[in-house]
Amino acid sequence: MSAKFTARWPKSIYRTATEAVLLVTSAVMVVPFMWMLTVSLKGRREVFNGQNFVPRLKASLSALGTHPSLAVAILAAVVLTAYSAVPTKEGRHKRLARAVSAALWITSLVLAFSSGTLSGLDFSAYSAVWARVPFARMLVNSSAVAVSVTALQLVTSCLAGYAFSRLDFPGRDKLFWAYASLMLIPQQATLIPAFMLINRLGLVDTYAALVLPFAAAPFGAFMMRQFFMALPKELEEAAVLDGCTRFDVLVRIFVPLAKPGLATLALFSFMTSWNEFLWPLMVTTRREMFTLQVGLDMLKWEAGTDWPVIMAASVLVTLPVIIAFLFTQRRFTRSVAMSGINT
Repeated sequence: MSAKFTARWPKSIYRTATEAVLLVTSAVMVVPFMWMLTVSLKGRREVFNGQNFVPRLKASLSALGTHPSLAVAILAAVVLTAYSAVPTKEGRHKRLARAVSAALWITSLVLAFSSGTLSGLDFSAYSAVWARVPFARMLVNSSAVAVSVTALQLVTSCLAGYAFSRLDFPGRDKLFWAYASLMLIPQQATLIPAFMLINRLGLVDTYAALVLPFAAAPFGAFMMRQFFMALPKELEEAAVLDGCTRFDVLVRIFVPLAKPGLATLALFSFMTSWNEFLWPLMVTTRREMFTLQVGLDMLKWEAGTDWPVIMAASVLVTLPVIIAFLFTQRRFTRSVAMSGINT
């Protein structure tokens, strides 16, 4: 919209219209995830029942009276939720109350279904996932690989970003842009050479094969370079005058100030590593070394048309990414607001 057109509208109406459009767009994007969740909570015969997109819940108030722990959990969750909604200054106590209230609501739901107060959802698909494939082992593999890759990329990206932004050496800019240009090479073009190298080193079916090829990322170096370049040079000069070495300047000054960028990079690295499918499929041959993405593909062939089981596995695979985003949401939005990626 042009500035002349928006000037005719009161700011409140324009803001309301914008939020309404964003809300509708978000709802459309959430529909596939809601379908995945609702299918996982249905029986196999109810999946294709078009009249029941959302499972119907049945409540039994008589069962609530026989389970006082459920009533106490609901009451505590309501009290903490009301306290969190009070428009006061954000603090550590409110964040703790919000986290505890969320845990209490989840506990209340579990108690409600286990006690029979609520019924209508079928959780058998989730138990079937753990029985059909070694889901626990795959969860450990994916978690170990994703956390290791994220940690290594944070370290290497910080070191490379600091070197390319603050150290003066011949050919620095040319070397940086040559390194950054590797982002233009698709992963499929390097799969065969990388696999041949891993195979000759005898690293097939090891965690090293899943982690080491992704220990450094050109995108991470590019991102951290832009953040470090945005920091005032006077901070570095003052630290050097106080006797700090280059490494001390990086660890004590630059890294704490670049926490929004590190959180954003950690989120991207974790999501990319968690969702990686093709490379783990190539370098693992034993089920004990499969990651969740490979296990999900394997489950698709074993479960056949048992869609609740497949959707339940998809929900379980998606949950860690959602949790990671929730933990880094504040710093992620702050990173976008700071526009640290802009050159």
